[in-house]
Amino acid sequence: MSGESKKYALLTLDPLRRFDCIVFDFDGTLVDSNEIKRRAYFEAAAALGDVTECVSQVLNECTGDRFQLLREIARRAQSAAASGLPSVEDLVSHYTRYCEENIRICPAVAGAEGALLRFAQLGIPMFINSATPTAPLRALLVLRGWTRYFRDALGSPMTKVDILNGIQRSEDVPFSRILMVGDGEDDRLAARKVGCAFAGVVLEKPRFQGEADLVLSDLAVLPDFVAGSKLENIEQ
Repeated sequence: MSGESKKYALLTLDPLRRFDCIVFDFDGTLVDSNEIKRRAYFEAAAALGDVTECVSQVLNECTGDRFQLLREIARRAQSAAASGLPSVEDLVSHYTRYCEENIRICPAVAGAEGALLRFAQLGIPMFINSATPTAPLRALLVLRGWTRYFRDALGSPMTKVDILNGIQRSEDVPFSRILMVGDGEDDRLAARKVGCAFAGVVLEKPRFQGEADLVLSDLAVLPDFVAGSKLENIEQ
């Protein structure tokens, strides 16, 4: 599917589809920042020398947070380099600064700001559930002026499943009335594991493999879906 917005017809309201709490991933879901985060690894690792190929290999072969991936990049780079290279902590700091400087001004996903405002006006609790470490995640929300929308923003080292479980306990609503909105397979799997509905955001090509309850490239339709409107894709 292309990054163009899908067109939907709003059909009848179904109260059984009403959601009482919305949980968003951040990168690639609310902000178009996935490529920024990828570039940040190359920017941070440049201090290790000419390691472009090494960074590409690690990003293609490994999973983990910024600490784990940069540690692996540094390990591979240092195996063929002299001493005196920057520490992993220095690399992580560089990565975090690059992300903050660029994600604070990168475009929001289409329809995101309008949807957040609408949900806030309706008083629907919203949370962030991200793989980004909690402290940098909260700093980015401050920089974008979005803290007013969310009851909390949580990230690693907690897992996405753990975060969903914590939100369910704090809000005291059944999982069936919580909607997880994300762009990745980790978002979809976390939602399915606890029994949440999943809305999958696709900006260029799908980053999740399984079925979603709603697939969208423009979050403008999300408030109607949350309110119980059935959506029919009318794109030919």
